[in-house]
Amino acid sequence: MAARRTATLAWLFAALCLFAGSPRAQAREQPVLLCSIRPLQLIAAELGSREFEVRALASASASPHAFVLRPSERRELANARLFLWMGSALERPLEELLQRQPPRAVLALLPAIGPGGVDPHVWLDPRAAVSMARAMAAAIRETGVAQQTLDARLAAFDQSMRAREAHTAALLEPLRATPFVAMHDGYRGFVARYGLRQVAALPGDHEHHPGARSLAALRRVARETGEVFQLSQ
Repeated sequence: MAARRTATLAWLFAALCLFAGSPRAQAREQPVLLCSIRPLQLIAAELGSREFEVRALASASASPHAFVLRPSERRELANARLFLWMGSALERPLEELLQRQPPRAVLALLPAIGPGGVDPHVWLDPRAAVSMARAMAAAIRETGVAQQTLDARLAAFDQSMRAREAHTAALLEPLRATPFVAMHDGYRGFVARYGLRQVAALPGDHEHHPGARSLAALRRVARETGEVFQLSQ
């Protein structure tokens, strides 16, 4: 009986040692490239490999305009090798936190896309998504993380976005002259890229819900299909 128990314990110890050396266990020790929101994680993952892990700080359902970090997320932010975020135009709650608790390296993607006043939801434009990926790749190189396939994966992402842009343009071609209104002013880059006719959108102040007056005006524009303009509260 004692011999059987000893053999069982030895088998369990060997299994634990094997698990500790498995790829899953080793992945926890990889450098972490942390992204503030899911869209950035999806782009960064196209550049990733076994040499680093890409994670999102906020869950897919969290709003980047107002999310609050839990203690575990603050620790994850502090330990990240590189933190990618859009910038205060989209994620204002993170600005003060990054000043008080800066990660090892930070890259704000919005300045890499264009001047101020740009719609911060730029990833909806496939060409802007490629520009973001290039900025990410440059930041990854600066962290010193060995990345042998970075250039090849960046080129593959560029090619896939070109194909996606052409496919989407073909799908939307019959709708280009059709006016529409948007409940959220976050599609300007997408609309401009594909030449769509958005005639109105609710205000771009993401930290406040639209009032009854704005909603009524949006419904009126939807009925009248007027000129392109930005509604105000």
